[in-house]
Amino acid sequence: MFNLKDPKLSFLLTTDASNLQSYLYSRDYYVLEIQGFFQGKFESSIMAFTNLPSDDLRRDALHIMEYFDGESLIIKYKDETSPKKIFRDGGERPLGV
Repeated sequence: MFNLKDPKLSFLLTTDASNLQSYLYSRDYYVLEIQGFFQGKFESSIMAFTNLPSDDLRRDALHIMEYFDGESLIIKYKDETSPKKIFRDGGERPLGV
């Protein structure tokens, strides 16, 4: 069980895309595959944990959305307690856990 509000924890949460896991492993993320249920359908998602600095985590998130054609993903920076939804244009919106 993870405390997703732990300030020592940083992660990305996104839907699974072809070859995304390989990219994340190459960047030294710890990858956890999870199943989500949204709007009546199951979907595969990836939660990727890292110790990268916040700037690198943000850069990776933007790169993932560009390269893997995503519109947004969930990001939680180290030293923060709440995740954010980050969009392809770089905008962020706070979320609750």
